[in-house]
Order: sequence, then structure tokens, then C-alpha cells
Amino acid sequence: MILQFDLTRFIQVYVIQGLVMALCFFLAIRTIQRNKKRLNLIFSGFYFSVGIGLFLNFIYAPLQIEGLESVVLILNFLTNYFIALGPIFFVIFELILIKSEKIIDRNKQIMLISIYALILLFMLVFLPFGGVVIDSTTDWKPTYNFVFYLYLMITLFIGTSLPSLYYAFSIYNSFGDPSLKKRWRFFIIGIMVLFIFMYGTFTANYLNNQTFRTIWSLIGLVGVISGTILVYFGVGRQIEQK
Repeated sequence: MILQFDLTRFIQVYVIQGLVMALCFFLAIRTIQRNKKRLNLIFSGFYFSVGIGLFLNFIYAPLQIEGLESVVLILNFLTNYFIALGPIFFVIFELILIKSEKIIDRNKQIMLISIYALILLFMLVFLPFGGVVIDSTTDWKPTYNFVFYLYLMITLFIGTSLPSLYYAFSIYNSFGDPSLKKRWRFFIIGIMVLFIFMYGTFTANYLNNQTFRTIWSLIGLVGVISGTILVYFGVGRQIEQK
């Protein structure tokens, strides 16, 4: 068994994605350091979740070893799981802003996160049936079959993308202050960019086309960094000061 070294993948995972991971953890910690109220904790949940997913990617990415396919598969699943879990914190954050923390109390917040987390976790059922393949036959890059891909896309769209954007525009339309509208536009653009990045990344795994993977990784780098910063500057800086 030989541990293969792939310079291109090393740069992509440990340099490019490493920067994104560091940015996520930095913004999450910065948000809660200034104010540890629940709204800040919920908002930082997105950054922590995505950061954890990218950290797990650090672990499995270099394990191109025959015999460790199952380990790599599970770690890859957890990577995608935590990244896909992140947006539910946006939904809860927006619900709190719309209905107040008294209505969307701690129990309801935990319930919403738990339901979405369990729905995502159900994707494990597809793994034994070729839902995700990552081994030497795929050059150690994850590939999805149609059923797994469709389930993930529907879960993301119905569970987070649709409600998050709906609530975001509802909040935006309720503002009368132009400065608030401007900051909230940054937030809306940011979450839209991040959703596009996730959909594109998961689509690249389904298509399993190296050219598309390479192009999307370059586009995604700009997108995920800009989206992460836009979300923070649109909302994060304001809530950490309150």
C-alpha cells in the first residue's frame, strides 16, 4: 500500500480550501467573541459547520490507499454532511429575526436543526448501493449516482435554499431604512453565492468530469470566499455589536 501524493490536489485541499476553512473559523469565533447571545451562536453555526466539513476533508483527501476505501467514503460523507448542514443555521437565524427568539425558542431551534440533520443523515442508506464511490477507479475523487445526487439536491433546495431566500427577501422588504436594506442585500447575495457554490460542487461530483471539476474549483474559490465575506459584512458585523 502506497500513499499517493497529488500536488494539484494538495494545493486545492490544503491551500485553497484551507484558506476557506480558516476564514470560516475566524468569522465564527469573531462573531461569538463579541457577543455570546443565542442569535450570534446560531449565525456562527453556519461557519462552524462548514469549517468542520473542510477540516474532515483534510483528513481523508490524502488517504489514497487500497484497503481504506470505507474510511475514505465515510469521511467524505461527513465532509459533505457538515457542509450541507450549514445553511439550516441561516434559516433559523432569519426565523428568529422575523418572529423573535421568544417564539422560535431554544427547543424549536434544536428541533429544526435535528429534523434537517436527520434528513441529511438518511443519505447513508444510499452508500451501500453505490450512492457515492471514491476509490482508485475514480482517481480518489467522489462520484455520485443519480439517486444520491437527486436526494441531496432536493433536501438542500426544500430544506434550506427555498426557505432561506424566502425569509431573507421578506426581511428585506420589511426594512424602511436604506442602510439596513443595503447591508441586507449583501447578506442575500452572499447566501445565493454560497448556495450556487454548493450546488455546483455536488453537481461536479455527479458529472464526474475532470474539466468541469477544475473549472468549478477555480470559480468556487472566488465564490465561496466572496459569499462568506458578504454574509458576514451584511449581517455578522451588525449582530456582533448588538
